[in-house]
Amino acid sequence: ILKPVLDQVNERRLAAGTQAIVYSSGFPYRVNVGQQQKASTDSPIKKYQKGYASLTGLTYLYQFILRDDPNYFGEVSNLYARQAFPRHFVNPFMQTEKREAFDAAKKLADASEHLSAADAFADLFSQFPDMPPLGILAAREYVSAERPDRAKEMIRAALAGGWNNRKYLRNDKQLSPIVQGMNLDALDELPTMVQPPIPFRSEMQYAVNGWPTKDPNNGVRYLMSCMLAVVHARGSTKAQAIEVLQTAARDRESRPKPEFWFTKTGDIRTKPRFPQVPEALVWINHFGGKCEILSSAMPKRGGTILGLMLGTPSTPLANRQWEFAPGAIADNLTSFSATFDQAAQSKITDLLHAGAAMASGPVYEPYTIPSKFPRPVTYGFYASGFSSIECFYLGLGNPFQTLVVGDPLCQPLAKPPANTVRHRIKDGNFQIAILEPAISPKSQKSQEPDKTIDATQQGTSSKLVAIQLYVDGVFNKTVAASKRLQFKVPDGFTADRLRLVLIGDDIARSQRSILFPKEAKN
Repeated sequence: ILKPVLDQVNERRLAAGTQAIVYSSGFPYRVNVGQQQKASTDSPIKKYQKGYASLTGLTYLYQFILRDDPNYFGEVSNLYARQAFPRHFVNPFMQTEKREAFDAAKKLADASEHLSAADAFADLFSQFPDMPPLGILAAREYVSAERPDRAKEMIRAALAGGWNNRKYLRNDKQLSPIVQGMNLDALDELPTMVQPPIPFRSEMQYAVNGWPTKDPNNGVRYLMSCMLAVVHARGSTKAQAIEVLQTAARDRESRPKPEFWFTKTGDIRTKPRFPQVPEALVWINHFGGKCEILSSAMPKRGGTILGLMLGTPSTPLANRQWEFAPGAIADNLTSFSATFDQAAQSKITDLLHAGAAMASGPVYEPYTIPSKFPRPVTYGFYASGFSSIECFYLGLGNPFQTLVVGDPLCQPLAKPPANTVRHRIKDGNFQIAILEPAISPKSQKSQEPDKTIDATQQGTSSKLVAIQLYVDGVFNKTVAASKRLQFKVPDGFTADRLRLVLIGDDIARSQRSILFPKEAKN
């Protein structure tokens, strides 16, 4: 299944714009990987890693599969997933030479040879400017070496490389005196309990510290994946599957109130992830959401929620007083919620039928290994505007046994740019004028309805920072935001439509697509 899909992606020149492989309901949801499990050398948890995997998990881990590498059986195979904040500063390198250079710099720091350590970290950072934590480490050592001038240089370079957390810089005892007087207003005041989410990019490798890198020797590439539905006697009927997707499609930009519920009971299923729940509460509160911890296996009161984290073998959903908000996500830590050939335990499709747009569960006995289930802060990332499919993979440390099902495009709290666009094709050029967002209902009415967003809703849009062009369904280029753009229409252009993608400056880099007819009047 996998190789033909990837072959078609490459033949149709779609690789640069493909972020996910989404399967319909007619594919097998589980794959036998017993031979790879036997070859796995991750001994501490090998006995708990059984030889069955999900279709979506293996697709996400496609690089391991294509090279017949069993190392995805480890506790954490998804380096894109977020972990505790100190992970920023672990050794990010897989390449032996660079890994040893980092370890040598760390030993110098531990031995209080601060200037030598700072120079070593700075040298690595100069080679890998897309790894700003290296600059932060260098800055800390320069402070200890009483070289504040060099420390400031490293901080500025780290900011240029993508470091975006103001709170950490101002709260760190070593760095706070250095950043005083520096203009940090453009940075985010993000919580520092867990690494902040980043938009998924399939063309990037992800390093051990979670940062994206262009270096194929020091990271792993992934492809997000889900199934739209599981049509099965213990799953959805075809009619139910269609209804779930139609409802989710209508609700993608509904902007519901961000309320999330987490259950905690005496059941072993709620205990493995509960120590991580505070991360979720802090993150949800930071983005203006509400959250509640319930002491029952299932919610017993009324309410409308955007996310629900469960840990129970049975999810009775009939006659409930509560409901899912449009575009909600949910998951349940239990052994067989995506094992449709067994009657035991409730299935994730029950959550979809109840109104969730996306849910996940294991296709075989996962044991209570937390990394096989979405980290609670997954729901906090949803509150910050990321898409449903991004959130699941941001939270899954090892997705190899996890089946992700539902609508991958739900993003109810996204803040896409509200700019309007005018265009024409003239003399073989595609000419585009980018206009500022409309600021009143009256001005909104003067625009074509499919090319504008109501910008009068405070906080529902972000500033335009980049624009992508797709021609004939194929990614063409990304450019910085500008008032006027012009692209040469490629030779042999046969598409009926062009697509422009507006990208915002919010944390999720929210996007809005605009389709254009091929023929535009001058």
